[in-house]
Amino acid sequence: MDELGVEALKILISIIVALVGWVFAHKFTSKRDLTNKKLENILNLTMESYKALSLYSSDPGRNDGQLHLVNTLINIQCFGNKEQVDMADTILKSIADPTEFIIGLGDLMTSLRSSYRHDLQLSKIEGNVSVVRRTKR
Repeated sequence: MDELGVEALKILISIIVALVGWVFAHKFTSKRDLTNKKLENILNLTMESYKALSLYSSDPGRNDGQLHLVNTLINIQCFGNKEQVDMADTILKSIADPTEFIIGLGDLMTSLRSSYRHDLQLSKIEGNVSVVRRTKR
């Protein structure tokens, strides 16, 4: 092989290495971006669910309160973990049957808080969520 052939081979190998590197970098970047987007969406839904449950717990008599509660529980059924989905199911069933309207929002809120803090890599907090309940005068 002459000197020109060796130089051409070096350039060809460099181009192949660059292309393969670009493909792998693009693939891993796309995967990371998708993972980050999923996490961002889950965190947003978790925080919105937590806020809605907290607002409902503090003032269940609000006009739109039960609608927000049901919508939040539906979101939790879609995106919550197994424990949260089971709690949301129990709450929805108790809403559907007024004779057994037993709501355990505190446990669900505590679970959402734990998931949210875990996903954000924040320190664990023990104990239940405290809710201030507005009383009618």
